[in-house]
Amino acid sequence: MKRKFILTAAIIAFCSCTSNSQNTKSKAIIPSVKLLAKEIYQQIPEKRYPGLKPGEIAPDAAKIDVDRIVTILNGVCIVQKGAAYALVDLKGNFIVPWGRYTEMTVPQVPFTTLIHVKDEAGLQGFINVKGEVVIPVAYSGIRDFNAYRILKGAYTRTRLDSRGNYIPGFDDGADVDFWGLREPLGQPQAVNRMLTLKGQYINKAGKITIQLPKGGGQPFSDGMAAVSGDNGYGEGKWGFIDTTGKLVIPYTYTYPPSNFHNGLAMVRPWQKADFDYAYIDKTGAVKFKVGTGADNSYFRYEPANKGNFLNGYAFWNVPDKGFMMMDVNGNFYKIADIIENPKLAKDETGFFYERNDERGILVRNTKYNMSFNNIYGIMGYDGQMRFPFAFKTIEPDYYSPYALAWRSEDKRVNNNPAIAGIVNRQGVFVMVVQNKSGVF
Repeated sequence: MKRKFILTAAIIAFCSCTSNSQNTKSKAIIPSVKLLAKEIYQQIPEKRYPGLKPGEIAPDAAKIDVDRIVTILNGVCIVQKGAAYALVDLKGNFIVPWGRYTEMTVPQVPFTTLIHVKDEAGLQGFINVKGEVVIPVAYSGIRDFNAYRILKGAYTRTRLDSRGNYIPGFDDGADVDFWGLREPLGQPQAVNRMLTLKGQYINKAGKITIQLPKGGGQPFSDGMAAVSGDNGYGEGKWGFIDTTGKLVIPYTYTYPPSNFHNGLAMVRPWQKADFDYAYIDKTGAVKFKVGTGADNSYFRYEPANKGNFLNGYAFWNVPDKGFMMMDVNGNFYKIADIIENPKLAKDETGFFYERNDERGILVRNTKYNMSFNNIYGIMGYDGQMRFPFAFKTIEPDYYSPYALAWRSEDKRVNNNPAIAGIVNRQGVFVMVVQNKSGVF
């Protein structure tokens, strides 16, 4: 009986040792990620001030003593003073105090309300807009959601989703690009498919869903992805696959096409033609052509944002007319043509395109994009002004009706100094930088 007990104990000890060894090895490959809190999206109501004009300061505006407001995200502001960072709400209340983090930034991956932070030890992680830790501040480096960590003396890369969950299959140094259709504003998106540099599409569980040909491919958009392969004649061309991996548009295009948006993708002719670019639908049929194919580059039509449509419009630089908006039928419009406010539409200075994204169209009041006299505003794709013409710079929040803005000094008007701060869609400052050196 005693011998049996000793033998049993030895087996248990061996299994325990083996298990510990396996766990240690597993941890060396798969970093342990503890989810502490969740990503948060806050509903931020807008406060209006009847009688106040764009560029004026609200009577109850928060005044904060900082060097600058770095950015606004979902109604909270990253602020900086010297080398220190903090997080404050629109009333100036501290969510994260000075000194807790040495760096605070917003990731480039759309769309997330997480904030990237770094501590004094140089370790990095993510917090939510309430200051709660979502992904532990324990990584040697994080670029978007590619996380790096020192494990057993080795510099290891792993992959995390926006909830801090480990995605297997990337400890060998492979990097990935996120893709997916962007949801309407205020709807944070969960990433549902990725593209690896090895030419594989994987899901969030790390499972390979599509293996690309040797030519490689681009991230999915609008249910389609551009891929490169042999066209059957020994030539490398571009076509499109759907989400099942089926080649639905053959390898036809010499130049990489744009992504599909609003059911259209832009392509270019390989040889001289009577057009500069064309748009195809999801069957590969040409819907319409753009430009004349002129030899002189001055007379060529050139797209902004790779010709991608956003909310029904693409922007093009049209010879002798500057930037214009093109609808999904190939019709061009001046920006002022779609403004629904008659007073603004008849403004003799007009509207001139600067850039556009999901938040709207940044427009200016002169033809010259480098002019010191430029005043900017934000126009929606429905033709309504989101933020009025009143600012030297303006950057809207993706997730609230507020924007980071700067109004320059107007020497023609007394008591009208330069102001940096946060404005509502009325253009009224609800938060201002008290430190006059704080010009971003």
